[in-house]
Amino acid sequence: MLLLKPVVLLLRLGSVTALLVLPMMLAIALLPVLEGAGSYPWVNRVVGFDASIMASVRSVVPTQLGRLDIARALVMLAAFLVAGGLDIASDRLSALTSTSKSGLQRRLEKLRKSEQKARRQASLAPIEAKLERLKPGDKKSRTELVRLMVQAKRELDAMTEDVAFLALDVVESTNMKLGEDAAFVENDFREFKTMVESAIAKQRPLKSAWTPDGAMICFDSLERAVKAAQAMLRQLPDFNANTRMMGTPFRVRCGVNAGAVQYDPTTPMEEMSDNVIDVAGHMQKYAEPDTIFVADDLVERKKVRRGFMPAGTEVDGYPVSVWRGPSADPPSVARAQISNEPGTAGSASAGAILGDQEKVAGES
Repeated sequence: MLLLKPVVLLLRLGSVTALLVLPMMLAIALLPVLEGAGSYPWVNRVVGFDASIMASVRSVVPTQLGRLDIARALVMLAAFLVAGGLDIASDRLSALTSTSKSGLQRRLEKLRKSEQKARRQASLAPIEAKLERLKPGDKKSRTELVRLMVQAKRELDAMTEDVAFLALDVVESTNMKLGEDAAFVENDFREFKTMVESAIAKQRPLKSAWTPDGAMICFDSLERAVKAAQAMLRQLPDFNANTRMMGTPFRVRCGVNAGAVQYDPTTPMEEMSDNVIDVAGHMQKYAEPDTIFVADDLVERKKVRRGFMPAGTEVDGYPVSVWRGPSADPPSVARAQISNEPGTAGSASAGAILGDQEKVAGES
């Protein structure tokens, strides 16, 4: 397909050249009527060359329409048709090149995922076969079962990967919608999702699950997850100023966590379940508006300290660091708001936090 690119370039160059013939033919037709034009040698050469072309056309096709000579009009029509044909051909070849490349990338990605799944199934298949042969109540079977459980655990542990999760949620989204036009609500939350996806795209998210007003997004590193959240919060003021139609500005809480999980690229985000994901959701739940909450030890260990400050609180027993977006409240205001709210991160029930997390469902 690389060979098609020079061909496409040549076709487009030919199309432009053919289009240039149109004004040139008109200009040459006007030269003889310009006063004193014949005194310029180059004009005489151009007119002579034009006359020879017109004579060639007249020798090939009939050009007399009554008393009118249409040789020049036929040349211009031919140039126009050639330019159009070359332009269409270049567009189709260009589309073919693009389609072939994207199609190949999709097939490679599908093949990669299917190979990963096949390897995992193959590694567990012998264990499953042995389990089927075990006899209930047999001491030897029980010993073999324990051995197989240990083997299966090792196989599953080998499938773990270090990934990171970004949980985000629109603050007071229900109250934002009260009294608003339904069309404005639908448009604003659709545009918000588009803004988030655009902001995080550079960090290459692995998969995501969306609710109408929040998301859980997986990245291959803590650094990418943090950068994605920061990019989104930096774009939020512009979104509120120039895109939002509802009366209440969007404010977003972000929580990030990272760790080893059993990761399968073919498993949708909403079907993944791990404590690492739960903690990301809890960090988001107790984050201040337009901020990012991350466990302090992760910030230190992964060296993403820049811009983070101690939040002065804990979530799930982890001291928290906070990064404040451009539209976040000053720390003193945020602390005052938190102190006026009933309960703290440490006193919230795990069931309540997980209940919030379980509502995350959607697209991967």
